[in-house]
Amino acid sequence: MERLSTVAPGLTVRIVLAPGETQRAIAISVARQAASWTELQDSRVESLLTDLEEGRPITETQLAGVGGLIAELDGQQWNQAQRGEKTKKELEDASLVAYHKARAAASVLFAADPVTRIAALEATYEAYTAMDEGFQDVVTTVYQLVEAAQSPEHRCQSMECHVSKAA
Repeated sequence: MERLSTVAPGLTVRIVLAPGETQRAIAISVARQAASWTELQDSRVESLLTDLEEGRPITETQLAGVGGLIAELDGQQWNQAQRGEKTKKELEDASLVAYHKARAAASVLFAADPVTRIAALEATYEAYTAMDEGFQDVVTTVYQLVEAAQSPEHRCQSMECHVSKAA
């Protein structure tokens, strides 16, 4: 069972039924949105996203780098409680920021999964957990990408069909 289906079953169905190239586009787009929404600025994230967007091969070093960032951010989230100089509200806010950024980084990492269905579903789920109320933008993006994949022009390009002019 996909984690996304527990919070957005209709969205899950749309993603699962989308062609592989659309699933990859969804994964990259939602991961980019999550990183932007959480203001996650890290060269490891940017490098991985750029390579995904440009269709370049992804290295194990890149994946390990983003995985390490997730661990760092998760550690920051849990370590906030041990900082005695902050108020409870400040600790909760700092912990939530670290949590959201860790989930955005996880969205980016999942976007690189070689199985496009997993990439799209898991990147979207992590974006959901990262973005809270900003998730509606992700839903809109997914619907737009799926709709574009269903347009006659896209189907024709995907099937490499050509219309010849009658002489």
